[in-house]
Amino acid sequence: MTRYHTAIKKRRRAKSEEGVQYPEIDIREVWQEVFPEIQGMAELERLAEIYEQSTNPVWAVPDSRSFVRALREESIHLGVISNAQFYTERFMERIWGDGFSGLGFDTKLTKLSFEEGVSKPNDHSFGLCQVECGERGLNASEILFVGNDPVKDIAPARSRGWMTALYVGDERSLRSRGEDPLLQPDCQFSQYSELKKWIFDLPYES
Repeated sequence: MTRYHTAIKKRRRAKSEEGVQYPEIDIREVWQEVFPEIQGMAELERLAEIYEQSTNPVWAVPDSRSFVRALREESIHLGVISNAQFYTERFMERIWGDGFSGLGFDTKLTKLSFEEGVSKPNDHSFGLCQVECGERGLNASEILFVGNDPVKDIAPARSRGWMTALYVGDERSLRSRGEDPLLQPDCQFSQYSELKKWIFDLPYES
């Protein structure tokens, strides 16, 4: 897959040279470059999905769906900022039985890197979501961002004054965070039941 990885690096380098920090690419364009003989988009997408599933398998974190359901039942605004590709939502549909909007995520608070052209920890999508939250009457201190990477998730959210929660159930989240205050979450959890309790124990102003 040398051509595949070379094509990714080439496209990201080109965007970096244009001044884009943490550029993201649309992986379908990469596959189209690697296999120009494949004309149909459906076939390219199928190839990309098969490769992704074989190299980076995904699964649902236990209790994550019931956690989302509990927030939705409390009319809490739900959003997503994710380093993602076109197949991300398809994988969700297979695992959870529904996509972002069907699970209650606000489409205007859903920012996927392949659509935005930049990936976390670039601040772009965080800024867009903060504007949308403001239009819903929320200030920065009322926004909670949940992630599993101190650098890509916690730091950009904290830099905007958001609350943060770090999932510590995988190796990326457990790497040393040093003393940098931007990398320190307000809450860390290994089970979503812990995060649910932490959220509903927060003091709220009426």
